[in-house]
Amino acid sequence: MPNAPYRIYAVRYAHRACNTSEAFYGDYHKAPMTMDYFVWALTNGAETVVVDLGFTEAVGTRRGRQFLRCPGKGLAEIGVEAASVKHVILSHFHYDHVGNHALFPHATFYVQDSEMAFFGRPVMSLSATIRLGSRNRKSAAASCESSRAAFCM
Repeated sequence: MPNAPYRIYAVRYAHRACNTSEAFYGDYHKAPMTMDYFVWALTNGAETVVVDLGFTEAVGTRRGRQFLRCPGKGLAEIGVEAASVKHVILSHFHYDHVGNHALFPHATFYVQDSEMAFFGRPVMSLSATIRLGSRNRKSAAASCESSRAAFCM
């Protein structure tokens, strides 16, 4: 299956009710809204790339989110075993994007250079980078030098 087409899955794992002022900077209307949380899987059956990792149940509960299922369980429901995933792209280091890194022990994590630089500044909290420190980490520039790389397309 070397050239099989990739399918993209949005895996919903949490939900919350809020208002627009909580979700959008500069919005003072406070209109009611709901918000869902997803992790993404791109797979062709042989290779899988996961985009973002969601938050853990403990963190979601503390923040008042309705935790529907562990993102790892949601991935398993579409045939993706988190422990077997080799590539994870982290769009940014917010709590709802990096919380389940321990579910991916064999993955290399890909992060933008600018995101690493931002969180690496002395004035910023290093907790996200420290938690990822024992894992493989590659910056976008080093990992995606060529758009021909399957996980960079």
